[in-house]
Amino acid sequence: MALFAVLALGLLLGAPCAQAEGAPGKTLKIAIKESPPFVMRDPQSGEWEGLTIRLWREIAEKLDLTYEYVPLDLSDMLKAVESGQADVGAAALTVTAERETAMDFSHPYFTSGLGIAIPSRAETSLLGSLMESLFSWPFLKAMAALGALLLVTGVLVWIFERKQNAEQFGGSALKGIGVGFWWSAVTMTTVGYGDKAPRTLGGRIIALVWMFAGIITISSFTAMITSALTISSVQDAKVKGPADLLTARVGAISATTSERHLNRQGVRAVIFPEPDEALQALADGKLDAVVYDAPILRYLINEKYAGVAEVLPGRIKREEYALAYPQGSALREPVNRILLEYRNSQTWRDAVMDKLGAQDGGWAF
Repeated sequence: MALFAVLALGLLLGAPCAQAEGAPGKTLKIAIKESPPFVMRDPQSGEWEGLTIRLWREIAEKLDLTYEYVPLDLSDMLKAVESGQADVGAAALTVTAERETAMDFSHPYFTSGLGIAIPSRAETSLLGSLMESLFSWPFLKAMAALGALLLVTGVLVWIFERKQNAEQFGGSALKGIGVGFWWSAVTMTTVGYGDKAPRTLGGRIIALVWMFAGIITISSFTAMITSALTISSVQDAKVKGPADLLTARVGAISATTSERHLNRQGVRAVIFPEPDEALQALADGKLDAVVYDAPILRYLINEKYAGVAEVLPGRIKREEYALAYPQGSALREPVNRILLEYRNSQTWRDAVMDKLGAQDGGWAF
């Protein structure tokens, strides 16, 4: 009986403390970390805005909460939430098993993942690619070699045919060699027009050998042009996917899931405090790729680095964003109810579409 009384007293004393976290009149401290387009400051008004800020305002209005924002870096924000110095952590904050052991999370409100930003690959038209290939030094050298081969074949045929087939290969040396060059060219491409044909045994042997050699030569040139067009259109970026990160110069953001993921994969990365600095290094040619949250990379590139960088299709690791609270927070359940309703609304979908476009999806599932 005494034990029951002690337990009951503990419950009675503990309940007011839990309720006090969201009690009317208390000003909640909302730890935020700038991460456009989820948390960012309006340059004109100085007010905080973004997708996560919009979500929190909706929640706070429905629950009639008073709050103030406390801007921090990611590491300090996590420490503040874990220690209870902040009541809520609101940013593009990824839910991880490690963080879950130190704090509580809301239901996810956005699902995306880590993406890879690379320098933009120049896009050229098919005609532009063809012209670039035709006037490249390797192609011009190949054409010169082909011309020399046609000339040698033409001279050999002329030598055999100039006397016994004078009506077709006769005349001056210049004229006869010119006719031989013509014959070798049309034989290679069309197996002859029929206007010129060798009659001597030596000329016919040359013709037979050249017909088969011509097939091989045409096939080789076709393959070379196709390969040149493919390389020109793709611009062969150094990083085409996650497998290429092991041998590339890669940037990541300090204390984030991108840094931890690369460490686990054995990728040596240059660490930057903010994604903007990493993207600037990418634009300056100091990096081959930047790994970070795909929606944030895409937004920053659209805003500041359009035409300089791009995000590869696909995600290398699924991630979910959620609000964070100190463990045992009384805010969790009421916030979750409003969050679930709001994230499925057309208002939220429109907000995501406005900031990120259709290609990122945006609403959690």
